[in-house]
Amino acid sequence: MSGPPTDKPVINITFDHALCPQHGESFQAKWPQGYALFIAEGFKRLGAAGGLAAAGTESEDVEVRNRAIEQHLDEKPICCRLGKVALLALYMWINRQHKQKLWPLARCGCCKKIARGGAYRSMRAPDDPEIVAHRHMCLHCVVNNVRRVDE
Repeated sequence: MSGPPTDKPVINITFDHALCPQHGESFQAKWPQGYALFIAEGFKRLGAAGGLAAAGTESEDVEVRNRAIEQHLDEKPICCRLGKVALLALYMWINRQHKQKLWPLARCGCCKKIARGGAYRSMRAPDDPEIVAHRHMCLHCVVNNVRRVDE
C-alpha cells in the first residue's frame, strides 16, 4: 500500500496536531476507534469555524498554506482550538457514528454523574506520575479539563 501521491501537497496531521494528552486519553481504551473520525471531522469543523486562520493559511500557494496550517497546529492542537461546546459535540457525534459503543455510560470518578466517557489514569497526587488505577471519566469532565486526584 502506498502513501498519498507525491505530486499533490498534503497536510501532515500528527497525533499531537489533533489531540493534547488530556483530550486524547479518552480514545485510549478502544484505540484507534474514533481517531480517524476525530481528525477528519475535527479539522472540517475547525476550518468552518475559522479556527485555521493564521499567518500564511490564506496563501495562494498550497504548499505554503499547508505548512502554515501544520505550524498553527504545532502551537495548539485541534481539540484545544475547537472550544468546549464544539469539542463535546464532536465527541458525541463520533460516539453516535460508533453506535454509542466507543464511550460507555458509567459513573464518573470526578463529577459522580452517570455519563458517557472512558478509562482515565488516576493519580495519587498532581505531581506524582505513578498510575494507581484506571477509572471512568465522563466526556464533560474531559472537555472541562477536570483532573481527578485520588485521596
